[in-house]
Amino acid sequence: MLANGTNPPKILPYFTMEGDVENYLNNSTVAMQKSLKIIFSDAIEKAASWEIESPRHEWLFNCTYPAQLFMTGSQIYWTDEILHLKSMKEDKKMQ
Repeated sequence: MLANGTNPPKILPYFTMEGDVENYLNNSTVAMQKSLKIIFSDAIEKAASWEIESPRHEWLFNCTYPAQLFMTGSQIYWTDEILHLKSMKEDKKMQ
């Protein structure tokens, strides 16, 4: 399920279902993992420009990422912002 309720993303690395079942199931797993890594990297990159390109709530409803990747990317970027603000606050206290 995608965050905006549309169809799931396509598997990006191409693979064929040929040969032994074990081989093409393993190839399928590897292809899905690679695809999710690419999508996840893109989700985090887009999260970094929430307020530049569009507000976060618009990004949420217009995104085409799987919901779990959307949430994880959102949380990673949010945590990064909080840590940055915390370090800025500590720097001001030191001065």
